[in-house]
Amino acid sequence: MKGEKKSGLIGLFAILLLFILLRLPTLHEPFGRDQGIFATIASGLLQGKIPYRDLWDHKPPGIYFLYALAFKVLGREMRSISLLDGLYTLFTLLFFFKLAKELFNRRVAYLSTFLFTVLTSGIFFLGWWGRGQPEVFLLLPVLGLIYLLKPVAGEEKSLFSSFFAGILGGIALSLKTTIFPLMFLCSFFLLIEDGMSTRGIKKGIVKILLFSSGVIIALLPFLIFFGMNTAWGEFFYSNVTFNLAAHTNHPYDLAFLKKFKDNFGVIGTRIHFLWSTIILLALYGFVRVNRDVQKERALLILWIVGTILSICIGWWLFYYHFIILIPPLALFASYGFFQLFDRLPSQGRKAHQMIRSLILYLFIPFLLLEFLFAYYHSYVSTGIISALIGGGKLNAEEIYSRYKVQEYNTITDFSFREDYRLSDYLKAHTNKGEKIFIWGWESLVYFLSEIEPTSRFIFIYPLIQSNLNIREGTRKILWAEFQEKEPQYFIVTKNDQNPIDEIGSERRLAFFPEIEELLKCKYVKEKETERFIIYRRIT
Repeated sequence: MKGEKKSGLIGLFAILLLFILLRLPTLHEPFGRDQGIFATIASGLLQGKIPYRDLWDHKPPGIYFLYALAFKVLGREMRSISLLDGLYTLFTLLFFFKLAKELFNRRVAYLSTFLFTVLTSGIFFLGWWGRGQPEVFLLLPVLGLIYLLKPVAGEEKSLFSSFFAGILGGIALSLKTTIFPLMFLCSFFLLIEDGMSTRGIKKGIVKILLFSSGVIIALLPFLIFFGMNTAWGEFFYSNVTFNLAAHTNHPYDLAFLKKFKDNFGVIGTRIHFLWSTIILLALYGFVRVNRDVQKERALLILWIVGTILSICIGWWLFYYHFIILIPPLALFASYGFFQLFDRLPSQGRKAHQMIRSLILYLFIPFLLLEFLFAYYHSYVSTGIISALIGGGKLNAEEIYSRYKVQEYNTITDFSFREDYRLSDYLKAHTNKGEKIFIWGWESLVYFLSEIEPTSRFIFIYPLIQSNLNIREGTRKILWAEFQEKEPQYFIVTKNDQNPIDEIGSERRLAFFPEIEELLKCKYVKEKETERFIIYRRIT
């Protein structure tokens, strides 16, 4: 028994060591567009500004407070979020191992934790664009929620486990409101867990009430915070009114299904064989769970169905949205692998041993080779590893030049290096107290330059909405803010067409004649770069 425990600890230690080695190269990675929004709002939060009222976004508030905490404790720099992301994911990994072991067994726990480590390493799944996204921090409360809801063999769970599960559900909602379908299915599980008899239904209703109370208590601090800062209206409008209006017109059709397939497939861009194998094993595991596992079966099925619905309800389906699918996927794939492995024919031992040998000595090494090739392609061949260990000649800007996104037609719609250069230029050409305005999606410039925006709208998403009421309302607010304080620099972003805005920010100016007139009368074009047109106010 001691030997088994010791080998188990060695196996877990090896997985944790692999996680650390995979994550070390990511510490240098810069922010993407979304992280720029979160970082700008978090920085403002530390300076007394209120999200939604002073700096606008349509995400729940949890992510801004997490970023603010990281900046407060670790310093106001991009590496702080990489460290937070890594440490948080490491803790998530350990908890996932515990959950997998209790849901299935030790073998499944080791393999599923290994798959979780590889798929969230940044080489394959998240990458620098997905680092520090709400989905990363969403995983731990969701795993805790599933842990509290899972049936306990030979014991009757305390009713208060439903309450604490609700608290974790509320934390998850504070990070991503689209997780609501999973919360709803968890409530349904509580209703049917004790059977469909009158007594079972009554007990289920009590559990749902306790679960709902936990959700409310978890969200209460945010509600109090915004109420005390007279920003309740802005909070409700941004999180509820805006999101409902912005997403209700999106069709769930064949084009949506294609988008789901394409973005889900992005995960396996560099590991086609490994990714395909995981999918097939997960499907087989899902079928076997439905047949073999009794008590946990309903919860496991509702977990993966609720997760898929939570991804779909967001509609845009960027690839990092799928990270919440990785834990159940890894579990089902691992369970499927061992079910398949254990069901190899018992007759003909030579054939049995030959198949096992093929799996152990050919199949697994092939997967590892594919893994190492992807690692080399991501970090070694680019010179990033050598730069990190001090043996390379790349400077910061050369490293940053490797971080750009080319996802819409053939246009590179984001380049960190260009945001970095613009920020340096603005810092050198503005005085204390002067403000700037970025017309486009590059709110990251506010964070990098440490210069305040003139308007709460740190990116143009609300200003270009198809919903007339939202579009006109936000434009009036923007114009009023301009009249109160005109920016010293007005920067127009070029070539930033993306899946959300197919027109691009530069061409969008034609829909805003009052801003075009303002630029014509009160501003002069000072500089034009590959990505930006820089206008300076005439004094």
